[in-house]
Amino acid sequence: MRNGFTLVELLSVIVIISLISLISIISVTGIMTKSKNDLYNDQMLLIEKAAKSWGSENIDKLPDKDECIYLTLGSLKTYGILGESIVDPRNNEQISNNLKIKISFTKTIIDEDTEEVIKQYKDYVMHYKVDAKDTIDCRYIYGDYTLIEGESFNQRIKNFANENETIIDSTIKSVVFLNAGVMPDNIESSRLVNSIDLSAARDGSVLGYFVDNTFYIYADGELQSNAISDKMFYNLTALEAVDFTGLNTENVVSMNSMFENCYSLRYLDLSNFDTGSTLNINSMFENCSMLKDLNISSFILNRVNSTDGSHIDVFKNCNNLNIVVNSSIKDFITQQLTTDNVEVNLTIK
Repeated sequence: MRNGFTLVELLSVIVIISLISLISIISVTGIMTKSKNDLYNDQMLLIEKAAKSWGSENIDKLPDKDECIYLTLGSLKTYGILGESIVDPRNNEQISNNLKIKISFTKTIIDEDTEEVIKQYKDYVMHYKVDAKDTIDCRYIYGDYTLIEGESFNQRIKNFANENETIIDSTIKSVVFLNAGVMPDNIESSRLVNSIDLSAARDGSVLGYFVDNTFYIYADGELQSNAISDKMFYNLTALEAVDFTGLNTENVVSMNSMFENCYSLRYLDLSNFDTGSTLNINSMFENCSMLKDLNISSFILNRVNSTDGSHIDVFKNCNNLNIVVNSSIKDFITQQLTTDNVEVNLTIK
């Protein structure tokens, strides 16, 4: 008669127990992941419901056939349809105010009694990214603290600084995007400083102040870039510095000619730029002939696309430019953004 288990039998039992434990862990993990995903989907449905509520109250703003618009999570909060705290249950982090709700199509219905046209939602899709077609066909409904489109921003600050309409500016030497609610002493203490409205909503939520050759951009909340930020600093020939500390660029889709003809720029730090949604950077630094140091270490350019190759002018007439980049965009810059006439030195960070 045997008094115990053999070593082989004990090992077999241990292996079986280990397998059961592993299967249990995998099963529990799968259940937890599914539960979090389900909660996330519920959260998305809540946001979709809020978007529908906004649409029922703003029928005149809904897109016509073959058009689309973007609502942002921030805009739904602005309208008071959603609360401030919207959390992603998968990671317990706040969902960005720049989450986009795309309303891509509406169905037109004629009221039989009044013969009035009524618009109803047909399709709505939420996502963080946009595609090239959307930049052409989609309009944005912005939330608080969003800048006006780049070219309008450019013209308004030039006209304000020069007290008349102008194409080229030689007075603005620096631009500072202030942190939310932070007002410099030289503006706070001056009762004579006038301001200009630079908000996309035209509601005064973003203000500009011009003091001692510096433009200060101020808002009570976090400043948001406009999706179309083309030509923001175009033809600011005296511009020597831009401080982007207080600007969130997560929403930017296009930055064509953003710094073109900024002849006086010598150093530019764009290391806080979020370019995850960016599609266009054509001629972004063209003719910045004095620019020697450029930090774009946070740039993601995998979405940048130009079938006609026009983005090759990004660094046109920039010579001996030192650029700090990350390894993921090194080859893209050397192979697609530079030509034989452009000399750049890359530093990987």
